[in-house]
Amino acid sequence: MTATGLGISIGTSLFRSSTYPIDSYPDHARASILTLVPHLPPEVGTRQENPRVSDGGMTIRGFVERVGDPIPLTTPDGGTHDAQALTAHAIRSVMRGVADRFDGSPSTVIAHPAHWPDHTVATMRAALGRNGLRHDIRIESDMYCAVERLRDQPDFPAAGLLAVVDVGASGSSVAVLELGSSADGAERPDSAPADVVRLERPSGADLDHAILQHVLGQVLDPASVSTADVNLTDAIRGVRAQCRRAKEELSQSTVSVVDVDLPGFRGDIRVTRNELDDLLGEQLAPLDHGISEALDISGRQASDLVAIAAIGGGANIGAMVHHLSGHFHVPVLVDPDPGQTAARGAALIAARSARRPAPVVGPAAGAMVAAADAEHTPARPPATPSNDASTPTTRQFRPATLPPTAPLASGAAGPAAEQAPDARSARPVLEFIESERRTEADGKPGNKRRAAIVAVAALAVLGAVSATAFAVARDGDSPPTPPPVSTSAPTTSTSEQVEEATRFEQAPAPPLEPQVTTPDPTDEPGPSISTPIDTETDSGTGTGTDPGTGSGTDPGTDPGGESDPEPAAGEGTPEEPVAEPAGSPSG
Repeated sequence: MTATGLGISIGTSLFRSSTYPIDSYPDHARASILTLVPHLPPEVGTRQENPRVSDGGMTIRGFVERVGDPIPLTTPDGGTHDAQALTAHAIRSVMRGVADRFDGSPSTVIAHPAHWPDHTVATMRAALGRNGLRHDIRIESDMYCAVERLRDQPDFPAAGLLAVVDVGASGSSVAVLELGSSADGAERPDSAPADVVRLERPSGADLDHAILQHVLGQVLDPASVSTADVNLTDAIRGVRAQCRRAKEELSQSTVSVVDVDLPGFRGDIRVTRNELDDLLGEQLAPLDHGISEALDISGRQASDLVAIAAIGGGANIGAMVHHLSGHFHVPVLVDPDPGQTAARGAALIAARSARRPAPVVGPAAGAMVAAADAEHTPARPPATPSNDASTPTTRQFRPATLPPTAPLASGAAGPAAEQAPDARSARPVLEFIESERRTEADGKPGNKRRAAIVAVAALAVLGAVSATAFAVARDGDSPPTPPPVSTSAPTTSTSEQVEEATRFEQAPAPPLEPQVTTPDPTDEPGPSISTPIDTETDSGTGTGTDPGTGSGTDPGTDPGGESDPEPAAGEGTPEEPVAEPAGSPSG
């Protein structure tokens, strides 16, 4: 059977992994020891746990406790390594060990220690991407993962206040969680690192040390033990591993045997459950204070508890389960293998994520939403024409994708901050776009005529402005001509009157050059000329909108651009006409 989800639990002493379905493959637990060999990928665990560990490599311990520390670890060869980078390499090693259980890249959830602060979690998440791991790997609290695993138990409470106790190798963590229904109907605890109470005792190392002292006290004289003996130190390390195994066995049996192999003694030592309870009685007292402190932080009381969930390797100890149940008078929930509870819960969450379709973001999301809207939205009736100016224009919603915006300085606000969608919202960003539909009002003949009239008027105004600008520019370019000295009265032809009147009707432009002042023919009559003037001939001024180019003494130009060969009447006599004095009124 192909696995569908992978869960990995980060621990200070062990990296645990589990795959979903849970019972399809065995779980793995590997020591938090990383072996570095040149030209080979780093491997986690011992040689017995991981066959890919090579001999002769450099081993590093204690890097999980240093995750988030800006000071790197220094190795004996003088190299420096970030603790979070070493942890990421250990996770990759675990994933390589179970790669044959999946068809492709597995859906993975990493369970981190619940007492990690936010910046440590963020540092670990960033280190995963920098060290070759996929960006879609989720990181969750090990308490959350463990509770998801314990939900399958028949006596798991549906609602109420739940206390979670995690007894690990380097210390214990305690938190209280309110169980309830979320938006999708699933019960999900919500814990923050600030709500987790961290205790140095009890710890798995302290419990193992208590049993080790009990066993060594029966076979060795403390005065004869020398810490400088390398052989004795290695032998005691083996006895410690036997004491850890006996501690876990005593959770299900009444007697366990410890195999002791020391330079001065070789044999078996029996340890009973009653002896274990006596040894661990004082070690478990801090758990009571830790739960009480977590209740005080949340503003709740011990009477509000409905159950206690015990996870971690220390939950294997039956004495701890009995102690917590008797002190708080509530049931204690324990997984058959409490050390693997967090890893199994992480695998369960990963399998659920693999069954769900991946979220679509960006332009693809907009296209999918638009297609869904077009498929499920009924056709709208045609718009009813209305003459009311307050009638809004038909608009439609379309999803839009915001373009990337350059980051702003800290505390500055900009378009990206104003238009950025809420991360908690599943709705796409929308923008208004004018509808491209044509309504009945758009096709009416009246509307077309109105549009044509507006267009013609605009062209007429544009032509008038252009003609005025042309006339002003032409008159402005010609140099001023001084008026001729003559004793005769100024002669004003009818064509000049029409031309000047036309100019003033087109635009009230100021006079350009000083000319001989003549009375406006529209205000008062001009001077009388003794010689009869025939105004019946063409003056060459063209139409009313085209200013004439001729004068009273020059041949005009007709609108077609050809010169008039005959001078106007009264202008072609060789002799200069005799005019009356300027001051005499016309008869």
